Amino acid sequence: MQKNEIVDEWLNYANMDMISAQYLTSLKPMPYEIICYHCQQTVEKLLKAYIIFNDGELLRTHDLIELNTICSTYCSDFSNIMDNCINLNDYSVQVRYPYHQFDIEEIDVENALKDMEIINNFVRKRIKE
Repeated sequence: MQKNEIVDEWLNYANMDMISAQYLTSLKPMPYEIICYHCQQTVEKLLKAYIIFNDGELLRTHDLIELNTICSTYCSDFSNIMDNCINLNDYSVQVRYPYHQFDIEEIDVENALKDMEIINNFVRKRIKE
């Protein structure tokens, strides 16, 4: 498989997670944890797509901070989205199971969706360049 095809595949999977997160906001009651999880998953896949785009080696990690740090080695502008990655980082594992350590409210979902959108636009713009 060509590098561009692999990057496109990661971007398509990111898009599916993003569409899922957005769709789930229409449910009543809204599944806050699952929406935030899909936001985190969207960003994880976007960052991994960028790493592959730059011929980097993928790590088997869900840590957005670590992935963003790797992306920053290719483009220092990635420091501009570090706070967004930090905001989403805890949604990778903790919210997938009962008895997680924090309560998620509607404002958290709104913020997660905003962070996801910012990172989505940021990464896709750099892959197109």
